[in-house]
Amino acid sequence: MLALEEGDAAIDEALEMEAEGSTGPGLAARTSREAVPRRPGARLPEQREVLEERRDFRVLLVRERQRVRLLVQPLSGRTVTAAVFTAPGKPSIKPTQGPEGISFELGADGGGTRSAHLTVMAGGETLERDFSY
Repeated sequence: MLALEEGDAAIDEALEMEAEGSTGPGLAARTSREAVPRRPGARLPEQREVLEERRDFRVLLVRERQRVRLLVQPLSGRTVTAAVFTAPGKPSIKPTQGPEGISFELGADGGGTRSAHLTVMAGGETLERDFSY
């Protein structure tokens, strides 16, 4: 996002200079890699890590601004069910169905390592996997 903002700012400045008839050192100075302040409220890009990919589904660990979630995406049109447990004997995390698939909110991305257990069923296939986030 930052690179796009820098590019947009450079284009705007070049167009202004062209309209003013200036093609001197100002243009060369602006095209250098100087820091451009980030817009307030600009979102950081999310990071997606593929934890598992099967014929019928894909499991992604998604790190967004200050949260982490697990996303189970159906791939073949089959019905996919999934459950995530953070500790043995504790209730599972409540899933949310969205346009990308089944999402589990794991909490804030505090930098500490936490772990959970995932169970996914699609067709006749079952995936059981422990993962860290």
